[in-house]
Amino acid sequence: MLRYAVRRLATPALARNASTLILVEHDGVAVNAATLNTVTAAGKIGGPVHALVAGDSCAAVAEEAAKIPGIEKVIVAEGPTLKGNLAEAVTDAVLAVQAANSYSHILANGTVSGKNILPRVGAKIPGIEKVIVAEGPTLKGNLAEAVTDAVLAVQAANSYSHILANGTVSGKNILPRVGAKLDVAPISDIIGIESEDTFHRTI
Repeated sequence: MLRYAVRRLATPALARNASTLILVEHDGVAVNAATLNTVTAAGKIGGPVHALVAGDSCAAVAEEAAKIPGIEKVIVAEGPTLKGNLAEAVTDAVLAVQAANSYSHILANGTVSGKNILPRVGAKIPGIEKVIVAEGPTLKGNLAEAVTDAVLAVQAANSYSHILANGTVSGKNILPRVGAKLDVAPISDIIGIESEDTFHRTI
C-alpha cells in the first residue's frame, strides 16, 4: 500500500531543499511495518527525514524508530490527550511540529490511520486547499513512469494551469516526462516567481 502524502506550497528556497516528516504508525509498543516503506519513499524525495512518534506512552516506539535506517531525527509528542492516537489529537501534534520545522513534505502510511490524519493536516496548512491521493501497487517505490501516469490522470481530471515539483532528483526526473506527455516544455531551476507567467531562474 502506498504512502499518503501532503506537500505544502513552498518558497523557492524550500522547493530546492526538500525535507520530510514521517508520521510513525504504531500500536503503543512497536512500529507498524508499513512505516518502513514510507521511510523508503521519503528517501527518494531527498533531504533530511525526521519521524514523529505521537502517543500517550511511546518511549519504546521512539527508540525503535530511531534505529530505522534513513531517519535522521525522531520527534516525540507524548501526553494523555494522545491516548488512542485519535486523529484530531495527532493532527494537532503534526501541525505543531510542522510549524516549528517547515517540512516540504509530510508522509504517512497508506492505512486507515494515515488516510484519517493527513487530510486533516493538509486542510489546516496554509496554501493547501485539497489533498489528492494516488495509491496502488504500481506506485511502489515511486518510480518516475508510474508517478508520471498518476500526475497525468489528475491533470486530465482538473486541468491545472501549473504543475510544480521540488527541484530535486525526483522532481527533475518526473516533470520532464509529464511535460513531454502534455506537449509542453518544463521550466527548471526556478528561484523566484513574480506572477503566473514570470519566473526567475538561475544563470
